[in-house]
Amino acid sequence: MVVQIADLPRRDVALVLGTEPVRPDGSVNLHFLGRTDLAAKIYLAGKVQYLLISGNANNRGFNEVLEMRKRISQEHVPDQALQVDFGGFRTWESVRRAGEVYHLQKLILVTDSFHAPRALFLCRHFGIDAVAICPARDPIGWWLVRYQTKEYFARLIAVFDTIARHEPGT
Repeated sequence: MVVQIADLPRRDVALVLGTEPVRPDGSVNLHFLGRTDLAAKIYLAGKVQYLLISGNANNRGFNEVLEMRKRISQEHVPDQALQVDFGGFRTWESVRRAGEVYHLQKLILVTDSFHAPRALFLCRHFGIDAVAICPARDPIGWWLVRYQTKEYFARLIAVFDTIARHEPGT
């Protein structure tokens, strides 16, 4: 389920899924800005007690987790409300670790609308009750085609992973 801030249930944690700050062509990644801004807004609105930022520590030379943490901190979210997880090099791992490492059973997902269905599917697979909130900006033009194509294959892999692995997380 994807909702707006006012409609979000209160949860202890929001899982902010990582993305690089800069696109491969060197331009600013609007998904990075959207996710970090939205994460700060839901924290400041009192919807969560802390933010778990999960991503890749070396995504094309960027530490997306620390970059996201830095950007969210600049939006007046206190450091003690920010938890980082460097093991989320795939959505599968971010969600698995949220359940198995951080023992989360309910959370708010902060990601983009094209990515939310897969992330929610994986939350259900790992027994996590989740709702997603997405920035209003969607990719346009070439980026829309790129993300939709990438997401199509990522969804196939997610389904394969859930079938091929006998128990969640193994």
